[in-house]
Amino acid sequence: MRGKDLLTAPAGGGGIADRWDSDAAATLSELELLRYRSNLLGSDRRITNFGGGNTSAKLPAADPLTGATVEVLWVKGSGGDLGSTSLDGFASLSLDKLRGLGWRAERAASNRIEPAQVDEFYRTRSLLKRSVYPEDVAEAVYFFASDRSAKSTGTVLNVDAGNVTAFPR
Repeated sequence: MRGKDLLTAPAGGGGIADRWDSDAAATLSELELLRYRSNLLGSDRRITNFGGGNTSAKLPAADPLTGATVEVLWVKGSGGDLGSTSLDGFASLSLDKLRGLGWRAERAASNRIEPAQVDEFYRTRSLLKRSVYPEDVAEAVYFFASDRSAKSTGTVLNVDAGNVTAFPR
């Protein structure tokens, strides 16, 4: 299945009904799937308050000036209800332009290191001295969505390699 979100129930059970319609989803573009997932998440008040919720996806799109395929970050941010938002409720941001803003150079300069040293800098300042990748976060989500978490009463599973500045306060 493409684009299906994993939703987990709070400790104590109760579950969240699977309202995903594979037949309907199969007819949608990637951008329309983002809207569909967003609407499903926003329509369940156990997950998202009315008027709240944010979703995003990185998707290929045609550059309006050149026609070339570029990677675009689509973001549904504040200011509208996630359960009823339409495609025009998503902002589109060119990832090439965002990446060109120089965040790596800025992080390097603020820490007095070279841009090529940024990854190692953040890795070595964590308590575990390890990098954290998207697949590490995905494994945590999978744990909470599986029966293996049935005895867990926690609602937070940090996947940050012991980054002290990320500790819950």
